[in-house]
Amino acid sequence: MTVIKAYQSGHRPDLPYLTSNITDRLILSQTPRDVIYGEADGAPIVEAVHDVEWRVTVQAYGPDPMALLAPLSGVKHLPRATESLAPYRLHEVGRAQFVPEKIQTGWEPRASVRVICHGIHRESRPGEVAEATVPAINFEASP
Repeated sequence: MTVIKAYQSGHRPDLPYLTSNITDRLILSQTPRDVIYGEADGAPIVEAVHDVEWRVTVQAYGPDPMALLAPLSGVKHLPRATESLAPYRLHEVGRAQFVPEKIQTGWEPRASVRVICHGIHRESRPGEVAEATVPAINFEASP
């Protein structure tokens, strides 16, 4: 089935099709799971690795949009289907809802479901290397 990003202002594909839209991204902990120090193009960089949750809305378009979303409800329990998402993990699949929309002079059948995925996000930033000068300490006894 054709899946496109929502709100791209392009031509609509032939029915049936799905759209996906990331509606929210939450960092699950303020403390990074890891901090990686490195270098890129001769400049120091710091990468913070966070556990993240993405909330995605999937909408179905076509004559029976609820039937198009039905396979999503059971996919969380199928290891073979979820392995392809690695390193992301399907956390939750909501209940599909019928949400028809008025287009020009008629109603268009649509259905929508919320999907939540967990994973990691690496955020790179220019780093600063702090140079510390250690004072010389003389342990010799004074005369």
